[in-house]
Amino acid sequence: MPSALRINNPRMNDHAQAIGYLCFMYNGLEANVNNLLGLLASLPDTDLECFTNEIDLKKKLPILKALAFQRKPSKLWYEDVELFTWAVNSQIIPTRNRYVHDVWLGPPSGVVRRYERTRIGKPQSRQDEILTTHEHIPTSADEVWTLVQETKDMANTFRHLYAAFKSGRAGTEPEKVLPQQHRDHWRARQRPPKESNSKALRGPEPEAQG
Repeated sequence: MPSALRINNPRMNDHAQAIGYLCFMYNGLEANVNNLLGLLASLPDTDLECFTNEIDLKKKLPILKALAFQRKPSKLWYEDVELFTWAVNSQIIPTRNRYVHDVWLGPPSGVVRRYERTRIGKPQSRQDEILTTHEHIPTSADEVWTLVQETKDMANTFRHLYAAFKSGRAGTEPEKVLPQQHRDHWRARQRPPKESNSKALRGPEPEAQG
């Protein structure tokens, strides 16, 4: 690495490398989402790119989900698309955006992200409201590397969903398209946290009407 490009603070070197890999893996994820969109919409590459070049990944996901519903070769294959579009939208994209766009600082106490947003709220329930414009969030390089791996795994997931649809296996052997433990991992993350025992003893909350 040219000396002019070295980070002045060595505490941030691993973070910088991880964020670089995150960008690579995120681009690969988006490319595989584009490929599946094109397959489901029966669009040649150039026609597809007229749309995908102008739309960010977050806006592509509901389109992909709708097309997958319309053309689903099996219930399980569609449920996989539904699960993993949720995972990308709610787990990958928000964290990736923070890691890429936040300001990274390396004080002696440890690396932090400066999350810049304007809020008016109470620090604690009985205190007066205050204005805040940023928050410093300690973040380890391992946390970034975890997201790198998850993004890579998700890119491979959409590649497998594409190949299964194109080959016909999505209709004949949908359960073999992806490892069951991969589904189980993300289904577990999709569920809300377990309620307390006291609430469980009271029984389920009444369903909202309307």
